[in-house]
Parts: sequence; C-alpha cells; structure tokens
Amino acid sequence: MANLKKFVKWFDLCAAALALIALLLMFAPAITYVKDGADLSAAYINDVSAFNGFQTIFGAVKNSDTGYLAFSFLNFLTLIFVVAAIVLLVLNNFGKGFKFLNLVAAGLLLVAGVFFFLTLAFTFAAENPVGSGVVQKGIYKENWALGVGAILSGVFALLGAGVSGCKLLIK
Repeated sequence: MANLKKFVKWFDLCAAALALIALLLMFAPAITYVKDGADLSAAYINDVSAFNGFQTIFGAVKNSDTGYLAFSFLNFLTLIFVVAAIVLLVLNNFGKGFKFLNLVAAGLLLVAGVFFFLTLAFTFAAENPVGSGVVQKGIYKENWALGVGAILSGVFALLGAGVSGCKLLIK
C-alpha cells in the first residue's frame, strides 16, 4: 500500500488522459447505417454509412438513404460531461480543487461512459436538412448499429471514472 501511495498523485492525470482518449475517439464512427440486404462480408462502401460522434451531436447529412441527423442534446451533454471531467481532474492535479473533486469527476465520467453506449438511442433522424425546424423521427433501429468510436469512448470514459474513483479509496 505504501508503494501505491507514491503513484496517487498521477491518478488524476491518468484519468484525464483516459477521458481525453474518449474525447478523441468521438472522431471515429459512432453509429453506422447498413442498407437493407447489404452483404456485410464484402463490406461495400456504398452499402455502409458511418457518422462520427460530433456528427451525431450537431447533425449531419450523408446521403439519401440515411437522411439527415438532427441536433441531439443528450449526445451534446455527453461531450460536456467529458470536457468538464477533464478540466476538474487537471485542476485537482495542480491543487486548485476541493477534496471530493475526484468524486465529481468520476461521476461525470461514469454518466458519460453510459451515455456513450446510448448514442444510438439519443440520435434522431430528420426528414429535412439540419436546422430547418422539422419534426424529428426516431432512427430505424434495424438499419443502424453502434459504431466502434462510441463503444471505445464509453470504455475509456468508464476506465477514467474507475481511476478517478480509486484515488478516493487510496488516500
């Protein structure tokens, strides 16, 4: 236990690094669309469309099959939680925070990690271009799947929450 206490000061930066990796993985495909009857073993590029995490937050247009993605507040909240956790962990590492700042950061990363796995449920398709004020409809779940970016972001956010929470147990 004495040896572990030497490394406690680095737990904040390790948790912040894991959260930063989760944030950077939002550039990877968060959700994918597969055309009906597509041969996934051949993985034709015309049969699969992918949207990264920022496109699921702010909306995007891919092609006529997928339609338009509308702004998603809950996906935006996930982004805010990860950024806030990174800021809190860096502040706590330099001694500018309060005693239970790790608990707050761990809670933010825990919620963000769960929200990353719910990206598909939080994403909505619109019938018209982004920002036109149309009524949104839900995504047809049989054609959509959670992408590798959302899954890995969720894993890294949950790992960051665990590392941040461990500092409370060791102190």
